[in-house]
Amino acid sequence: MITGDLTTTSSLGEFEKARAFVNALEEVGLKVFVIPGNHDQYTKRAHKDQLFYNYFPSKWEHYDLIRDGLTVQKLDQNWWLVGLDNAIATSWFCSSGYFSEA
Repeated sequence: MITGDLTTTSSLGEFEKARAFVNALEEVGLKVFVIPGNHDQYTKRAHKDQLFYNYFPSKWEHYDLIRDGLTVQKLDQNWWLVGLDNAIATSWFCSSGYFSEA
């Protein structure tokens, strides 16, 4: 489970390197789950264009991480993995997330 901040400033180059890193993990047989961190949707452009999801589409079983802001994946009989996207665009001098009441 990679819990975000694969980038520092949401640049295309950073996303390309992060995608290559995740590809390398998957090529050796690891199942990788990725959710965005605040730096992965740090800029208004990255958040508006959903750049993170261009590189890391939601591949989970239930709910849509993009649409619903959360998703779940059953790992085995007793364990579930819950992923939340609480990343929002912020100014250059601030980086924080947001949990909506929904």
